[in-house]
Amino acid sequence: MKKIHKFLLAAVFTGFFSACDYSAINVSPDSPATATLSSLLASSEVSIAYTVGADISQFTNIFTQHLTGTVLQAAAWDRYNVDAEAGSPFNSFYSGPMQDLVTLLRSASETGAAGYAGISKILLAYSLGTMTSLYGDIPYSEAFQGASNPHPEFDRQEAIYEEIQKLLSEAITDLESAGPGTMPGSDDFIFQGNASKWIASAYSLKARYYLHLANADANAAAKALEALYSGNTYRGISGSNNDCEVKFGTGVTEASPWSQQIIRRNDFRLGAVFISLLKTPSDDPRLAFYASPNASGGYSGSVAGLGNSADSELGPFFRNPASAVQLISFSETKFIEAEARWRINPADRAIQQAVSEAIRASVNRVTSSSLPASAVSAFVDAKVRQLEGNSADMLRHIITQKYIALFTQPEVWTDWRRTGYPDLEPAFGGTNGLNPGGLIPRRMPVPLNERLNNPNSPADEPSLQSPRFFWDR
Repeated sequence: MKKIHKFLLAAVFTGFFSACDYSAINVSPDSPATATLSSLLASSEVSIAYTVGADISQFTNIFTQHLTGTVLQAAAWDRYNVDAEAGSPFNSFYSGPMQDLVTLLRSASETGAAGYAGISKILLAYSLGTMTSLYGDIPYSEAFQGASNPHPEFDRQEAIYEEIQKLLSEAITDLESAGPGTMPGSDDFIFQGNASKWIASAYSLKARYYLHLANADANAAAKALEALYSGNTYRGISGSNNDCEVKFGTGVTEASPWSQQIIRRNDFRLGAVFISLLKTPSDDPRLAFYASPNASGGYSGSVAGLGNSADSELGPFFRNPASAVQLISFSETKFIEAEARWRINPADRAIQQAVSEAIRASVNRVTSSSLPASAVSAFVDAKVRQLEGNSADMLRHIITQKYIALFTQPEVWTDWRRTGYPDLEPAFGGTNGLNPGGLIPRRMPVPLNERLNNPNSPADEPSLQSPRFFWDR
């Protein structure tokens, strides 16, 4: 953990100052200046975590009304004014971790470092999944070629999802064959070179990205479940101790993105919808960890578009400098399983078990297992009982509980677009040039610098609503 701060600082500068210049960022693995496999892996992991935690999770969780913004940039996001910031994650990912991961993969393949190659493919698949979930069609097949192709084509989103699954399958094969000397150690901030944990994360990610396509592929749910189970043998992430996440340190330069945001700016408050879900019908045990008491000693949230600094700030769970940025977790995996089973057979009793495990894992993680086991069990049992009812109510409940468990994670925006749950009303004052109807955003526009500099960028008029992604139906 002591080594993470120098990479974190590099990630900060990458996130705020980089530009997506395909001609400038290519690095030949044969160059004497090429970074080592270790430094490429370490910097990629932290850069991904910082860009997701410090940038993407903030505006996506405003769109899903977990949060509201009170001043400056956050207040603009709260009313869907995002054009100036639309390119930040795009630029950060392409000129930072994605470029490094492509270089790492090339070098690892040339030197026979199967472990490094497998991990780079998993992280690259995660990066592609994150980018396509924001922007739709994105460069990949022609990207990272340097001056030989400074204006790459944008691959269709359908092809990106196929590439994600291909990368994850290849990664599993690489890691299963990785021998001594081909795996990282402490330079892997996520799993310290534990191949089994990386393989489990790959299967969980496969399930996630299959389920993204549930409205476009009738077999998506079956594919997701097959990724998690080989026959009756479960092979996804098995327990919160095996979550795929980047942990941060307690020093000022090592602190997690959300902790740094709260200390330096503190321009977010909890959303009224989210607070209501946490307080109904009785207080969720995560409430006092997710939120801080307001001036009256209670918990309150702001209406979307009307961020009020008197409402509850983020609580101790995210104020903790050592809080992690999760890429995918055991809790999310079990919610994925529950939804997949529901789509295949709503009467499957294993749905209840999966939801129970997902909620329990979230509560124990957020509360640091500080609650009596009996109290946690009573809370979880009450939530699982809500699954009883008609089929549509079951999906609503699964996704709503996932919405609570995945607070601050970008995946909740994808879930809302796929399912329409939880029920949200557009923000007050959300009408602008990119969003003329004022509805909740369904996509990010391709960044202005890419539209100006790459003649192969999509010709569609920039919009937060259209064209909708092929899975957003």
